[in-house]
Amino acid sequence: MSSKAAQQARPSLKYKDVDLPVCHIGGPTELLSGPTGRQRRKVEQRLLLKFRWPLASPLTGPARAGKLGQLLSDAGIYEGDVLAGKPQGFGRYYTDGTRLLYEGNWVKGVREGSGTLYYPSGEVYSGQWHLNKRHGLGAMTYRSGDKYEGHWHLDMRHGQAQYVSQAGDIFDGTYKNDLRDGPGTVAKHHGRYVFKGNWTAGRLLTGEVH
Repeated sequence: MSSKAAQQARPSLKYKDVDLPVCHIGGPTELLSGPTGRQRRKVEQRLLLKFRWPLASPLTGPARAGKLGQLLSDAGIYEGDVLAGKPQGFGRYYTDGTRLLYEGNWVKGVREGSGTLYYPSGEVYSGQWHLNKRHGLGAMTYRSGDKYEGHWHLDMRHGQAQYVSQAGDIFDGTYKNDLRDGPGTVAKHHGRYVFKGNWTAGRLLTGEVH
């Protein structure tokens, strides 16, 4: 292989690699069964590694200078804007051949800005991202059909939000560290009453029906 071909075959080293956090996936631990302990942890680590961003193994592809291109690894395929061998701008990430996992904005190989993540469990998050984590305003639709829409802080529900259950009950209030915390109201789907209460770390402390 010529020196020029060898240079094109490997990723650019213009930017240092980013130490990427593992993406929070809602399903891997629920899918595991059988052995526990060390064997279980190894299986879980392999499942989580598959969904790291950017692609876990070295990236290859034709685009290197702010152009549309494709980046490949053992874990999946990225198609979109590329800069210096990393996703930069808008792009889509596929796994298992053709299954879309994420589409949205990237900065130096990590999810940053707005985008939609399609979890393997069937759940969907659409909203803002920061350093690969759900952060800012966003909506999460769960497998049960429940939906959370509101503020996030580094992958946790945090701030003012609305939670609508599959049955149609609506909670309006605040969350802290992924749990209901502070004043809030629950309106039953049939509209017969509204419950007003105060929560701390997910526990209801006081409340009354109106």
